[in-house]
Amino acid sequence: MCVAEMREALWTLRQAHRLCLPRAYSRPVIDLGTLAGLHAHDHQLEAYCPHCDRWEVLPLAELIAAGHGSRRLPIRVRCQHCGEVGRLQVRPPVPTRGPGGWMEPPTSGVS
Repeated sequence: MCVAEMREALWTLRQAHRLCLPRAYSRPVIDLGTLAGLHAHDHQLEAYCPHCDRWEVLPLAELIAAGHGSRRLPIRVRCQHCGEVGRLQVRPPVPTRGPGGWMEPPTSGVS
C-alpha cells in the first residue's frame, strides 16, 4: 500500500468515526457516585456489619436533606450497635411486574 492510499484510508476512518460517535453516545451518563445521584435514580445504599451480621438500608432522603447529597462514594459508615466499620452495597431499583416486565407469566400456551 502506497503512502497516498494509506492517507486516504486514514481519512476515511476518521470520517466514519465522526459519523458514528454521536449515535453511539446518545444517552446521557447518570452519576451514581453521590448520595443525591443514587436517590435520583431510585437506587438504595445498604450497609453491612460483618461483626453483627446485620444489614441496614441507609435513609438517602434524610441524608440529602441534612446536606450530605453531594458526598461521593465510598463513605465511611459505622454500625449503630457495635461501632465496627461497615461495608456498603449499592442496590439498583428492582423491576416490578408490568407490561413486558421480567416477572410476567408465560403467554399463550408456553409453559
